[in-house]
Amino acid sequence: MLKMWIGGTLVALTGLCIMSLEHVGALALRSFDTAQPRARGDERAIVVITGSRKRVVTAVSLQRFSNLPIRVIGAGAEPYMRDLAAFGGHGSLVETESVSTRENAAMGGCKLVLQGEGSVFLVTDSWHMQRASKWFQLHGMQVTPIVSEPALRPPDRERTRPTWHGLKMATTAIHEGGGLVHVTLADALQLVTPCAAAEKTQLTRPQGVQ
Repeated sequence: MLKMWIGGTLVALTGLCIMSLEHVGALALRSFDTAQPRARGDERAIVVITGSRKRVVTAVSLQRFSNLPIRVIGAGAEPYMRDLAAFGGHGSLVETESVSTRENAAMGGCKLVLQGEGSVFLVTDSWHMQRASKWFQLHGMQVTPIVSEPALRPPDRERTRPTWHGLKMATTAIHEGGGLVHVTLADALQLVTPCAAAEKTQLTRPQGVQ
């Protein structure tokens, strides 16, 4: 029994060390990269999901070319609005209660649909884009992905030992993988009602997580 416990512990520690290698984490995150499509031409707004304030920089750069309003969605959005003003952008808060990507789409996205902004540029990190786009599309929105500057620094090629940064990248990839499974199942089982079908009823937090 003791040998089994020691063996299991060694296997777990070995796996943790491998996950903590920065190149392993970076490779896992790159598997979620999204190709940048061409704009459709009917976008009505630029949506920024809270989670990385670097997304504001990308949104403001896009706004200078498109002159579209920036809409910020998600909890903790107030600092993003300050950054928006500091960088010379203009826009508004949509909602500040959603705490997951699914809630971003169900609460913030649906508000945009009901005010006639159902076609948007969606700004988020490359590894988050697949999941975010799927949730917003399931709620009836048309999304043009715009990948922001990375929130996580690139791996240090000189480091061959496990690091906390490597572990963070690996756990982020695991989180994204689980989130993609969730949204794929929600789509296959038709668990999401598009915003347009909700008419102008009160938008509330959906059941479930992420």
